Amino acid sequence: MAKLIAPAVRHYPPGDAEFRADVEAALTVEDYDLEAVLARLRTKYFAVRIAPRNPLANGGEGPLWYCYRDGNLIPSAETADAAV
Repeated sequence: MAKLIAPAVRHYPPGDAEFRADVEAALTVEDYDLEAVLARLRTKYFAVRIAPRNPLANGGEGPLWYCYRDGNLIPSAETADAAV
């Protein structure tokens, strides 16, 4: 059985050190189980979304997950207010 490669992760917004630490902790505790990671993060970040990059777009690189604290790259007014 082939060993799965843990995905690299990009965090948005990139300057939120607390969100980055929470994501990394959830990934470690939940062993990169996407649904379990999301469930753990949603206790604090209700709009969080993780979008795995399409494997066809990897171009020989390993897997990559995009983690959006506010559900999108550009947060809506509602999620921006809720994050404060």
